[in-house]
Amino acid sequence: MNEVLFDHKKFDLNYALGGKRIFLMLKANGSFSAPLCRYISTLDFGGVWIPGYRITGPVFFGIKKGNEMMNLSNYAVKTRYCTWGIEVEFAIGPLKIIQKIFPAKDNGVAFSIFDFKGLNREANFYISGETWMSSSQGYGILPPKLKILVGKNGFGFSDGILSGAIGLNQEAETNICPGREHIPEEIKVKHLTAFSKTYGFLTRTKVNPDTDELVLAFLAGKESPRSLLKRAKSIPQEFDKYLKERAEHYHKVLYQRAPVLSVPDKNIKKAYEASLVGLEMLKGMLPDGTCGVCAGYPWYSEFWSRDTGWIIPAMIHSNDFEWVEKVLGTMFKWQARYDIKPLAMEKGALPLNLVYLIPPFYGCVDGPLYYPILLEMLVNATGNSDYVKRWWKNVKRIYLRTVEKDSDGDGFLETHASKTWMTDDTWMDTENRSEKPIDIQALWIRALKSIEFLAGNDQKTKSEARQLYNKLKEKFSKVFWNEKDYFYDTIRPDGEPDLSTRPNALVALIFELVSQEKANKAIQRMNQSDILTLWGIRTRSEEDPLYDPNMYHSGEVWGSTTGWGALAAFTYGANEIGKKIISIQAERILEEEGMYAECYRGNKPEIYQSCILQAWSLSTYLWCVSEKLFGISKKALEKAIDISPNIPEEWSDAKIKNIVVGNATLNIKVNGETKKIEVENVGRENITVRTNKEKKIVNPGGIITVTY
Repeated sequence: MNEVLFDHKKFDLNYALGGKRIFLMLKANGSFSAPLCRYISTLDFGGVWIPGYRITGPVFFGIKKGNEMMNLSNYAVKTRYCTWGIEVEFAIGPLKIIQKIFPAKDNGVAFSIFDFKGLNREANFYISGETWMSSSQGYGILPPKLKILVGKNGFGFSDGILSGAIGLNQEAETNICPGREHIPEEIKVKHLTAFSKTYGFLTRTKVNPDTDELVLAFLAGKESPRSLLKRAKSIPQEFDKYLKERAEHYHKVLYQRAPVLSVPDKNIKKAYEASLVGLEMLKGMLPDGTCGVCAGYPWYSEFWSRDTGWIIPAMIHSNDFEWVEKVLGTMFKWQARYDIKPLAMEKGALPLNLVYLIPPFYGCVDGPLYYPILLEMLVNATGNSDYVKRWWKNVKRIYLRTVEKDSDGDGFLETHASKTWMTDDTWMDTENRSEKPIDIQALWIRALKSIEFLAGNDQKTKSEARQLYNKLKEKFSKVFWNEKDYFYDTIRPDGEPDLSTRPNALVALIFELVSQEKANKAIQRMNQSDILTLWGIRTRSEEDPLYDPNMYHSGEVWGSTTGWGALAAFTYGANEIGKKIISIQAERILEEEGMYAECYRGNKPEIYQSCILQAWSLSTYLWCVSEKLFGISKKALEKAIDISPNIPEEWSDAKIKNIVVGNATLNIKVNGETKKIEVENVGRENITVRTNKEKKIVNPGGIITVTY
């Protein structure tokens, strides 16, 4: 089960490896180092983290043979990015060292294991780095003092809130002092790591020709440093158990739980598998047990309601229903029951983000609007109407709160300029898009359709939602269409439209709120080179006077907006453009060897002020490939599935297996040349397969063929 996703010789790549309670920021050369640009400087965010909080780092490794000190990172010859983690091979003359790095699947422990081959005499092995206890939002600003305990097999440290420890499977000598003076120049950190003083550490242990493996264990949690240090003595002996557990889990995710893809375009398939692994690594659990999906590593490693809105569809189509249920339950648990102005909290609101140790912030308009839609998608995939009974009160609170956001009575929602990222109304939190942003209206209209679906016996809400949906859908294009080829980005407070060409209008297309004619024009406009680059979709047209290729929301390319373009194109049958865009996304994932960044400069495919692994970049790609490419729409309550493939005509053998709809599990094969679909049911109940040409029932164990 040692699936290798990428086997390469790129050692300057940054990697993020996640377990639910701990994650690692690395270089492909094996050092726990990741110098990243974020607004003001290049900081080294490498090291060991728990969601939202850095524990220690960066960490470097060296070996001393005789009088010569060598930084291992300079001797890397091959890196393998596997489903379970990273394996790095080093060559120093006849000496071969294999390093394996991985976090445990569910526990607050991570490992770095060294296997020595060809060592002909005893040598000293060094681990150097810095102790940190800092929030990802702190950008390197550290607490003033740490409590540190040193033992024979490692050391533990704490800032009084959280603790960490580094342990080895053999005795070692550890020196700790403020700064980095004692660290040998050959393995010293070469770049700025923090704004304030850190505690440097240097651990030395001996390796000899008879040494099989040197194991480092990194632990983090709410325990005392003494308790963690005690565990750090024994846990290194158990690394093989943790490695096996993680490898088996990822094998199951790829080949048993999620749909298995087989298409002629190998890049799309390879990027799909890497995206499944990446999204799995972004699952997180805060020290208090709160679970969710981290928005992005390293500095958005908390749970954000709007990001989750774009993440959950991919998880539903990946058959990850158990985790989806946990995430929705978490967000609904934190739904505001009262108005509390200092937190921008209004009754019915969902948190903007969930962070450890401090109360959640509220204030975003768009975040809650996703959740009726997500709940409808979950019910349609699983056929479990109990979800509606459990969360209808939460959905109704969203409905009642949102209706009040219509301050002028036209049915659309008014927003306000962002004051801080803590209370932003839209995802473009650096921009003033008041008063009627198009994406907010699209989410609201689509949410109304879901609210009607979920209302059950609440006839009053069902009727109100249906009437408002019909009213606003009819008005939408009249208000936002620019009478030429695209949609306005917002309507300003003075009633004038914002003429900017931006990707936010694509949200309306994803939710099928406009006519085929207008959608076709908008998709073609999006396909022009001032918006669509060879590496994705810009957040503002290059022809706009306000365009800046280095501005977060006014010119940079985002992985998520690129995914919006593909989703919109496939929704309206613009299959060539849709295929073009998912190929762009696949190329980014392959170029970054399994990662997919948050955003890039608008004038070149360079990652800039960006998380290196961003959830909604991955999830929009997964959503497109697992659902839109094959045109799959699940209707489990009707015991039916609608299929309208968007594959290229030359694809005669496109397959996707393990599509779960209620109690049916389907293997689907599409021939783009003959327009035939073969459906095999390997599940436990009958399912009706519907296309635009015919419908047939396929029984458990049966196979049918339909045309489209």
